[in-house]
Amino acid sequence: MPRTVGSFRKAGWQVTPYPVDFKTRKTQKFPLHFNLGGGVGSLGGAIHEYLGLLSYWMSGKTDELFPGPRQVMN
Repeated sequence: MPRTVGSFRKAGWQVTPYPVDFKTRKTQKFPLHFNLGGGVGSLGGAIHEYLGLLSYWMSGKTDELFPGPRQVMN
């Protein structure tokens, strides 16, 4: 979502981030064992997103490396 927010802001649109389509299971269980394969898979997704942020910033598609929600001051 940060890449999308940064791209819209660069185009001059004011957006409010609203995350949807979470990757969760129907039943939440919290086992007390480690899942190395699942952790490595999550790490791959995180690396993909960080490389995407870096490439958008370096190519000028966003003004910020880590775009996030902005505080509205009244």
